Amino acid sequence: NDELTTLLEHLDDGFCRLDRDWRLVDLNGRAVALLQRPRSELLGAVMWDLLPQARGAELGVALQEVMDLGIARRIETFSPQYQGWYRIHAYPHADGLYLFFSDISRDVASAQTAQAVQARLRLTQQVGLFGDWQFDLANQRLELSDQALQLLRMPPGAAAGQALLERLH
Repeated sequence: NDELTTLLEHLDDGFCRLDRDWRLVDLNGRAVALLQRPRSELLGAVMWDLLPQARGAELGVALQEVMDLGIARRIETFSPQYQGWYRIHAYPHADGLYLFFSDISRDVASAQTAQAVQARLRLTQQVGLFGDWQFDLANQRLELSDQALQLLRMPPGAAAGQALLERLH
């Protein structure tokens, strides 16, 4: 038990154990930090009292399914209460649930930024009449953007990159 407690305290993820009445029975220091409340206030509290907006939302439905069906799930959800994105791994056990959770707001923001950059690049290609290509080393495939295919007067499709390589050779 001491080794397990030490391990849980050193995780980067928040950890909590819930009983079948949705009461927090145990939690680590990272969970206390992420939930932004004192441990004494959290222990014994009903999860739905701490996160009232989650109960009928996607998160609440998913956690109820884990409790009812006994099947582990991974959930990524936005918390309006904490103004952040969270990844939650929920595991059933005989007396309730184990939850491991972490703040993934930075990861989500990075992905959104990358999508916005890609969208701007595609728009710039259309307006500026230039294309781009990528060579996938793992699959040895040349992938051309739609604009590149149009400029090279090549039909769209997965074989276009191979056709261009054959022309070049």
